[in-house]
Parts: sequence; C-alpha cells; structure tokens
Amino acid sequence: MYTQVICLANSRKRGDRCIAGIELSTGRWVRPVTNLDDGRIPSYIRLIQGNEPALLDILEIPLSETGPSFGFASENRLILPGMWRLLGKVEPNELIKYTYNLHNQILHNTKKYVLIPFLQSQPVERRQTLQLVHVSEFEVKNTERVRGGSSWKGTIKGIGGEYLVDANITDPVFVEKLNAGYRPKTPCFVTVSLSMPWRPSDWEGEDPCWKLIASVIEANDVKASKEAPKYINLHTNNKNQTELYTAECLYTLNGQTPINFTPDSKTLTARSHDTEINAVKFWNIDAGKLSKTLQIPAIDFSPSIVNHDNAMLVNIADGDTIQLWNTNEGYLIRCFVDNTFNTILSVALSKNGSYIATSNNSIKIWKQDTSKQLVHQLYVKSDDNCIHTYSNIEFSPNCEIIASKVETDYNTFVALWNVKTGELINRVGAGDNINTFAFSPDNKQIITTNQDGTIKFWNLETFQPVFNIIGHKTSVNCICFSSDGKIIATASQSEIKLWSMASCNLLLTIHNYTDSINSIIFSQDAELIASSSKDNQIKLWKLIKSHQKHCDYSCGMGIPARSI
Repeated sequence: MYTQVICLANSRKRGDRCIAGIELSTGRWVRPVTNLDDGRIPSYIRLIQGNEPALLDILEIPLSETGPSFGFASENRLILPGMWRLLGKVEPNELIKYTYNLHNQILHNTKKYVLIPFLQSQPVERRQTLQLVHVSEFEVKNTERVRGGSSWKGTIKGIGGEYLVDANITDPVFVEKLNAGYRPKTPCFVTVSLSMPWRPSDWEGEDPCWKLIASVIEANDVKASKEAPKYINLHTNNKNQTELYTAECLYTLNGQTPINFTPDSKTLTARSHDTEINAVKFWNIDAGKLSKTLQIPAIDFSPSIVNHDNAMLVNIADGDTIQLWNTNEGYLIRCFVDNTFNTILSVALSKNGSYIATSNNSIKIWKQDTSKQLVHQLYVKSDDNCIHTYSNIEFSPNCEIIASKVETDYNTFVALWNVKTGELINRVGAGDNINTFAFSPDNKQIITTNQDGTIKFWNLETFQPVFNIIGHKTSVNCICFSSDGKIIATASQSEIKLWSMASCNLLLTIHNYTDSINSIIFSQDAELIASSSKDNQIKLWKLIKSHQKHCDYSCGMGIPARSI
C-alpha cells in the first residue's frame, strides 16, 4: 500500500541510510525499514531517478501496515516492492504543528539515551523513537571518535525548554555544511531519532538506544523546488474553503448508465432502467419530460457508450462482439468481432469517430469505417510472465494516445500507447490501486483516481505527478471534465465533488445518494451535471455560480427535486 510521507530525516546508517517522516493522512511518524538486520535502506531501494530523498520532500513509498520493531520501535513499517515517487515539497513553516511536546522532554527523558527495558515497558503506541523539535538554541562541536576519525555533536534547546546535550549528528547534508565552516541558525527544526541498541566498552547496565540528531531543517536553507509538483491535501469536511458553485437538483429520473447529453445540452439520454426493454431514453431538459424512447433491436443489449457527436451507440453483444447502432433511427451500422474468445471488458470510441478500441487480455484498435481494419493489438511486455488484464480504455481528445488501466496479480497502473505507431509511451500510477482515469480536454494531463480517495494529476510530457488531492474518504469511482477543462468532477460512493483545474480548490460537494455512483458527466455548456447510480436513479443538477462558504447540497434541503 502506497503511503505519502513528508521526509524529515535521511541519515547515515552503516553505509546506507535511515529515512523517516510524517505520514500525511494521519500526522504520525513513519520509519520505512527493510528486512536487513537493522532495517537500513540501500540506495537501489530509496533513490528516486538517481537522487536521494531530500528533507521536506513529499514521498510516496510502498509500505506495509506493520514492520520489524526490533523489540522497541513503534514507527517502523516494512518497505514493499515498488518504486518510490516524489510528489512535491512542503515549506518549513508547515512543520510547527508536528512539534507538540506534552512533557517538555526529548524522547522520554533529559538524558542522551533511552534504555530498552523502559521502551518495552510502555504500550506500543508510546514507544516513541522519533521526535521533531522546534529549536531555539543550537551549538555544535567536532569531537574525536573512539574508533578513529571525528564526528559532529550538537546541543539543542527547544522552544518549550526541552534540551539534548552532545548528540551525534547523522544528517550527511548538514555534516557536509559543518565541515565547510557553516554553523546552524535558529530557530530551526531538528529530528531526533533513537539509534539501534549500542553499549560502549565501559557501559554497565541495560542496553541503551542513543539519541541522534538525524536531520536539521532551516527556513533559509530549504525551499520548495520549482520543478517539484504541488501537493494539496484537501479534506471533505473543510468548512473554510470558498465555494464557487451551488447546485439545484432539477430531476430524479429512472435509468442507468451510459448517460450523456446531446451537443446542444438540451437533451439527456440514458439506458432504460427496465432491462426487459432494449431502449435508450431521451429527456427534454427544458420541458422536463421524456421526449423519445429509442428501441434497439439487439438480442444481447449491454450498451457501454452513447456518442451523440457521431450519433452512435456502442453495444457489447455476446461478450465478444461490438455493435454500432445509429441513435437517430436505431439501425445497426456495423459489427466488430473479437476472435480471441475472451470477454470484452471495455470499449472506447475516439472523439472524431475514426477508431474504436476494445480491451480484455490485450487492446485492439480498429478503423471505424467499412473496412473494419484491425490497426493495432497492444499489450505491456513483461519479464515475469504474469497475466495482464486491460480495462477502462480511453482515447485522448486529440486521438494521439490510447490509455488503459492495467491490472496484474500484484500491481495496477495506467499504460499509454501512441495510436498511430502502437508504441508503448509510458505508464503512470504503478501500485496506486487505480479505479479509473481521464484525459484533460487540452491533452496535457491524465488524472487517475484511487481506492484510497486520492486524485492524481500527471503531466503527459514528463509523466510525473503535478498535483495530488486527498478529497474523498472512500474509493473514487468515476471522473469527468467540463468541456472547457476548467472543472473536474469526481464521485465516490455517495457524493460528487467539483474541483477547479487551475487551483485544485474544492468548488462544490453534492450528497444525497442512496447507492454507489457509477457515472457522471457534464453538459457541453458546463451548466449541468448528470449522475447515475447502481439503484437505477439518474440525478440532473443545475450548477449555479456562488460566493458562499463551503456547503454540502442534497436533494430535499430546500431545493425540491422532481421525478419524471
């Protein structure tokens, strides 16, 4: 499971490194560890594109919920297979909230060490081995080591009067600065960590864990990189954000996905909720009534797309056949048959109607004309012979890229191919437990939604994350853009959220769903948004610009909704 961590220590440890930080979702300390005897992290695991994780980096690390505690450490989490990723940076002043110190002590006492039996006598949650100190006074000195060479020691005093004397400094970047003649400036932040048990030759008594100055963070020393992605942590119940929209529920309709608006935004269409009838319903939005029911004479009716730009309905029949039906008159245009005997999981139609694609254990792209030419059969090459399943395929708006969610036994990611050449371009989101994704209308970004409620924005030139939003408490099921690309809508089981693409600010939250939402879509003029849910209800919302504070809107809360 990927965990997002503010890096607050990257210190020396027997030729490798020890990394620790604050988990963003909980505010708790995390120390990623390996199965090596002391948990140290080799470079082949921790480096990100050849670079060391830096202080204040926001890292995404695959971590287990637990890890080897070595008998005393509560913060250790075992590192799982997977790539480490850099999401962004935080500013030093954002660390103050993590420096709370109840007893005005640094790690349990005023000594330079903590004894193992003391730690083991504490409940697990109190076996603290990491602490962030807001430092008001800081002195350093260079001393001779018992085993040869020299080392830097620091004496610090915290804002609250807590202090630590002559602790070894293991921050390699800060040590390098000290060697060059630099001296610390205050106020600053210091991460203090307990070492593995070590007893000097003249030590008597129980094994001690020594307090180390694992990192030093100074306001004038660490600045957010212009290249680093911006990280935004938004919570669904934040009442202080400015709302730019309110919503009025116009209608509650009986129907099911796929839903869509006609290009003039005057008609909403959906599959009939009556599965005994193979039909698509057309509702006139202004008149508020059903204007047309289009019967589709298909023996097996499982529509996946209704595209009004090209007057087409895409139907999956018998599991392996794609039928294109005309949505004006209801006649069959043509069929595409997948001869691999594998059930088709997903279908995509390019915006210009030139290509149609299917996915199962590979992706097939056909020309959508009378030739029905198979242009490409795409898949991700693998050295481990694992089975790949391809789903949720989508063409980019300019039809230059096709993307697919790819699932294996141990991983999930989005793969992207060049439509013209069939070449695999890149992949994003490995290990993220991705649900679905969408291209931005300007073809510059792809957005993925995850089971942990995270929404990620990826640059399609660098394939690196640009923004992250933690905006839902549960899995994000679907996502869509307004046609102008200014607003993005995301839906979890029981709520829809609207976000600004320019700032990633939350614009609106819509509630009052009795079952999981499975589809959302904007009208072409971005004044309406429609949703469908598993209980065969379709809700049509009118979006109204506002300057109110954050509000949660529900049908029945002073805004009557009509059922038609």
